[in-house]
Amino acid sequence: MKKILTKVEANSVWNGWKQMQVYLEKGLIIFERSEGGYYYDQKGKKYIDATSNLLSSNLGHNHPRIIQQVAKQLNQIDSCTLIYSTSKISIEYTHKLLSQIQGSFRHLFFTNSGSEATDTGIKMAKQYYFNKGQPQKNKIISLKGAYHGSTMAATAASGNEYDKRALGEEFSTFKQVRAPNNSNKPLNMTDEAWVDECIREMEDKIKSEQPETIAALLVEPVQLSNGVVVFADRYFQKLRSICDKYNILFMVDEVATGFGRTGTLFAYEEWGVQPDIVLMAKSMTNGLIPMGGVLVTGEIYDNFCGELNSTKEFSHGYTSSGHPLACSSGLATLECIVQESILNQVKEHENQLFQSLKVLESSPLVESVQGKGYMLGVNFNPNLYTDDEFEWELGGVIEMLLKKKGLIPYYEGEGKTIIAPPLNSTINQLMEIVEKIEKACKLVEQSLKLKEKSRRG
Repeated sequence: MKKILTKVEANSVWNGWKQMQVYLEKGLIIFERSEGGYYYDQKGKKYIDATSNLLSSNLGHNHPRIIQQVAKQLNQIDSCTLIYSTSKISIEYTHKLLSQIQGSFRHLFFTNSGSEATDTGIKMAKQYYFNKGQPQKNKIISLKGAYHGSTMAATAASGNEYDKRALGEEFSTFKQVRAPNNSNKPLNMTDEAWVDECIREMEDKIKSEQPETIAALLVEPVQLSNGVVVFADRYFQKLRSICDKYNILFMVDEVATGFGRTGTLFAYEEWGVQPDIVLMAKSMTNGLIPMGGVLVTGEIYDNFCGELNSTKEFSHGYTSSGHPLACSSGLATLECIVQESILNQVKEHENQLFQSLKVLESSPLVESVQGKGYMLGVNFNPNLYTDDEFEWELGGVIEMLLKKKGLIPYYEGEGKTIIAPPLNSTINQLMEIVEKIEKACKLVEQSLKLKEKSRRG
C-alpha cells in the first residue's frame, strides 16, 4: 500500500512566505503529480492550478513538447557552467529569444531566478556608470507597492517594509516613489491628472536626490503582489522621457508579466517605448527548470568590454545559470508560444475572463477586481475577519475554502488574491475558475459570521 505523507513528514520542508505552524495545521496540501492545468494530491484529488504555479507554468504542466525536448537535451549535455564555457543550446536559446522581441536588445545574461535577475540588473546598472567614470551614480529608484524578489538587493528595491523588518541593513542607495495606483487616487482627480501628479513626484525625487547619483528606475508593468495593479501606458512613456532627460537607465521587471501573461510576449511592447534593461524568469522555461535572465541593449553590453586589464568586465555570475536543460526547456517554451498562437488566445479571451470576475464586485466581500490579460487580482475587504477566536482574514478564509473545493489561488494577504490561469486554458476552464470563486463568496456570505475592524499593523 502506498504511504500517504502527512504534516509530520512535511514539517521537514520549510516553505517560503509561510507561518509554518499555521500552514501545517490549516493549509497543507501535498501534491504528487501534475498535468495540463491541474495538480493531483496523494489520494488522486484534482485541483485547478489557478495561478499557473505562481505564474511560472504559463503553458500548464508537463507540456509534452517541452518534456520531449528536455529529455533529448539530457542525452546530449547534462550541465555546462557559463563561467568558463558556453553551451550550444544557450546560444540557440538566446538567438531565438532575441528574434522574438521588440527593440534593440542584443544580449542576455542568464540567472537562475527572478530575484537573481533583479540583483543582476541592479549590479549591472551600477557598474555601467562606474565603468563610465561616474561611480556616484549608484542609486536605484523603484515604486511603492512593488515586489522585485527576496534576495537582499531585490528586497531593498521592493516596497513592503514588513519584509525588511529583520534585515538590519541601511539600504541608503534604494529610494521609492508613489505610483499611480488608483486605489490611492485623490477624490475628484482624473486618471490623467493622477498620472501627471505621480510623474511630478518622480521628477521631484530625482531632483532632490540629485540626478547625477541615480543609476536606474526600476518598475513592474503590473504590480502583481500589490493586488495586480495596472498602470496606464502613458505613465511608462513619461518615465522613459524622464530617464532620457536625466541620463538614467530604465529597468523593467517582467518576471511575472513576461512570456505572454498580458497578451504580448513582454508587457513593455504595448507602451511604444523601450526599456534599457529587462528582467525575466518564472515562465521562461514554463516552470520546468529554474532560469532567469537580464536583457540589455548593445550599448550597455559594449560598456563592459575592453582589454584584459581594463577592469570593465562584469564581476558577477552563477555556477548553474544558463543550464543546458533550462535553455532547452526555454527554447521549447518559446516555440510553443508561437506555434500554438498563445498570445492570440489570451487576447481573445482576456475580456471575458475579466468581466466574469468583475461581477464579484457586487459581493459585499469584494472591494475590487483588476488586472490585465490572464493576470488578475480579486481584492477582498482587508478589514473583514472571522468573528471567532482565530480571527482569520477574509481572503485567507476564501483561499482555504477554494482549496477544499479543488482550486488553488494565491492569497498575498491584506485581502489580495491572485488569479493567473495557464495561457492555453479553454474558455470552459476559465469559467470554472470564476464559478468556484463565486460559490465560495456566496458560501462565506451565508454561513460565516464576520466582523470588521482596522487591519492589524
